[in-house]
Amino acid sequence: MKKFLLQNATGNIGEHFVCLTLLSDLNFPTRIITTDLGIDGEFEIIDFETKESTSKIVKFQVKCQQKKITNKKNFKVSKEHKVYWENFIEPILFFLHTTEDKKLYFKSLTPFSFNKKNDGIYLQITKNDLYSRDNILKAIEKFKNFNYNFFEKYIDLLNRIDFAIYNGEYISYFDLLEEKNSFLKIVREFYWGYQAEIDYMEISLKEKLKKLDEDGINNALESIY
Repeated sequence: MKKFLLQNATGNIGEHFVCLTLLSDLNFPTRIITTDLGIDGEFEIIDFETKESTSKIVKFQVKCQQKKITNKKNFKVSKEHKVYWENFIEPILFFLHTTEDKKLYFKSLTPFSFNKKNDGIYLQITKNDLYSRDNILKAIEKFKNFNYNFFEKYIDLLNRIDFAIYNGEYISYFDLLEEKNSFLKIVREFYWGYQAEIDYMEISLKEKLKKLDEDGINNALESIY
């Protein structure tokens, strides 16, 4: 006969506990993902005033254990999991539920915060990561203002700068550079799976700008960068 082992029950308890907590505290629609590759569920951010969906999705991963946290808990993160999380456009939260004391902890994985040790990468949960409605709202507030199309806008600005440089529209690309740099800080923070690509595009842009012969152009660029 098929058996339902304790570890199966513990995992299910953690996922449902997170969903119940988010529904009870925030009235956010939650979904458990049945095919789990490293993301257990997601929830929609609802505007508290209008009660309408913001169309913003937050993914989450859940770990569940019986023993309570006495000080801290380290979870080893495989390279595959790290890359998998990094390539998501949506923000990700990591939850830990301890059944012994029925407590919930969480940490934002956007940007990913980890500790490097000799034997790998670890995500650390401490008592300071204890869930509360106020704490989760602070994290979600950041996600509410997060535009999921920032990376696409960043790429569009790079293309427009290229076009302006090609056509000698110096005034135009100065304005575009300032706008691009405002997006650069955001994509650096949120799209941490694309750092190598961003580095390449930024270096390529600087090389193009260095080739310009107009007097004062390089000095102006130094003030922008």
